[in-house]
Amino acid sequence: MTAYSALGGLLFTGNIAGAAGVGATMGMSNIGARAFTNPRIVRALARATEMPVQAVPTVINQLAQIAKDDPEAAELLEAIEAQRKAESSP
Repeated sequence: MTAYSALGGLLFTGNIAGAAGVGATMGMSNIGARAFTNPRIVRALARATEMPVQAVPTVINQLAQIAKDDPEAAELLEAIEAQRKAESSP
């Protein structure tokens, strides 16, 4: 409930950037909760811990394959892609 209060307060004071950040965090929490209770996603990510860092594209590809018929995996993949784009933009 605290996140909703913070979101409301930020919107009330006109802090749109802060409200967007709180809203994004709330959305990612929901996506993460659903993704990490999905056995297919958990298995793919568990296997990824045994791979070298250079294998990250392979893991993303595995998630993309799972996402073809799993909406939770698709949401996680979209969130990862959005984060990657945000980090690579100046």
